[in-house]
Amino acid sequence: MPDEQTQTEHARSALVAAGIFAPQVRRIRIPPLFEAISLRWIKHAPFFAEFMFRFHFFETRDIPSTGVNCIRGNINFYFNPDFIYRERDTVEGVIIHEIEHLIRLHRERMLEDPPLFYAAADMLINENIKTLKINNTLLTLPQGARYLAMIRNPPSVPGSPALPPYTGEPVTEPVYRWLAALRQDLQPGAAPANDTGSDGNGTGKSGAATGHGAGVFEGMFHSPIDEHKFLETSDEVAESTLGKIIESALIRGWGTMGGTGVYALQALLKPTAIPWTQRLRRLLSPLLYDYGPYFEHTWARRNRRNLPLPGIRRLSNKLVIAVDTSGSLGEQGLQQFFTEIEKIVKDFSQLIVIQWDTSITNVQETYKSGDWKSLTIKGRGGTKVQCVFDWMREQGYTKYPLLIFTDGYFDYDFNVLGIQRIIWVVTATGSPQPIPWGKNIFLH
Repeated sequence: MPDEQTQTEHARSALVAAGIFAPQVRRIRIPPLFEAISLRWIKHAPFFAEFMFRFHFFETRDIPSTGVNCIRGNINFYFNPDFIYRERDTVEGVIIHEIEHLIRLHRERMLEDPPLFYAAADMLINENIKTLKINNTLLTLPQGARYLAMIRNPPSVPGSPALPPYTGEPVTEPVYRWLAALRQDLQPGAAPANDTGSDGNGTGKSGAATGHGAGVFEGMFHSPIDEHKFLETSDEVAESTLGKIIESALIRGWGTMGGTGVYALQALLKPTAIPWTQRLRRLLSPLLYDYGPYFEHTWARRNRRNLPLPGIRRLSNKLVIAVDTSGSLGEQGLQQFFTEIEKIVKDFSQLIVIQWDTSITNVQETYKSGDWKSLTIKGRGGTKVQCVFDWMREQGYTKYPLLIFTDGYFDYDFNVLGIQRIIWVVTATGSPQPIPWGKNIFLH
C-alpha cells in the first residue's frame, strides 16, 4: 500500500493535472466523528460502512464543504473541518450524499454543462436521502439542500409567470434538460446547456446570466453540500473500482436501514448501460486541458535562464481521428462516426481526420465544423489497420492521441509503433473481442 505522503501527492496531482484547481490537502487518519459514524454503520448500515472502510481522508480549508473522487483505485474524501463540525448533526447525510455521487456514476454520466448536471444530480440524491432511515431514524441534510420536490412544486419568482412543475421521471438526465429549459426562461441571455462556450472547456456559460431573472436560477438551485470539481478528476479506472466496492457492499447487506430510499438505491444498483457517446467524452475530456507533447523555440517567450536565446513554448494538443471506410463498414456506421466528429470538433481546435481501409485514402489536416458536407468517402476496400500507425509515425504524430472509428473486422496482429494514447470506437454485434493496445468503446 502507498504511504500517506504518496497518497496525498496522487490526490493533489490529479486535481492539478485536470487543470481545475489545486487545493492544499493533508492526508489524515479517520476523524473521531467519522469513526463514530463508521461504528454505527457497521451494525445498522453495513452497505455504507463498506465505503467508509475504503475512504482516504483529506483535510483542506480550500473548499467550503466536502468533495470526493476515485483515483488509482482509492476513494478520496475531502472535507473542510469547520464545515464538518458545524454540521455534525447532518454529516451522516453529507457522507451518504458523496457516496451516492459515486454509485450513481455521475462522473461517467456527465453532460455538457457540469454545474447544471450536478444541480439535477443533487436534487435526486437529496430526495433519496431524506427518505432513508438508519436504525429507524431519518437522515437530515444541511440547510439549503435542494430536493426534487422543489421542481415538482416550483417556487414563485417575483416578476415572472408561474413556473411549470416538473412531471418527468426522477432521473438525472431528464431533470437536467428541464432545468436547462427553465434557465433559458428565467435568463434569456444565458447559454443553452449544450453550448460549451467560447473557452472550449465544456462548462458552458451558466455563470454568465443576463437579462430578466439573472442570478435567480443559481439562487434557487445551487446546493451548498459539496464541491463537485473533485468528482470530475476521478480517473478512468474509477468505474471498475466502484463496481467491485459495490459488490462487496451488497454482500454486507442493508442492516436495519429502511424507508423508500433503500428501494430506490436497490433499483439504482441494477446494471445500466452508459451511452457510448458519454463514455467517449469522458475519455476525451482530459485531453482538452492537456498541452501537446511537443515544444518549440520562440523569441516571443523569454529564456528561463535569462540567456540571449529563445524561450520554449509548449504546442497545443492535436487529436488524430482515423475513420475506417472499408467495404465491411455500413453507411449507418459512417453516419454515426461523422455525427460524433462534428461534436468533437467544437472542443478541439486542431483536429486531423484521416480515412483508411488497406491504406490511407484521405487526409484533412485541419478539419473544421461542417466539413463532412463536402467530404467524399474514399476506399471501401479491405481493412488493414497497420496503415494508420505507419502514417502516424511517418508524420511524427506518435505522441498525439489517436481516436479510431472502425467495425473491428481486421487482423489484430498489428504494431502500434509506440503510440500510447489510443481509443477504439467499434461498431460491434454480439460479444465483441476487445482490440488490444488502447481503450475500447463498443456501439451495440
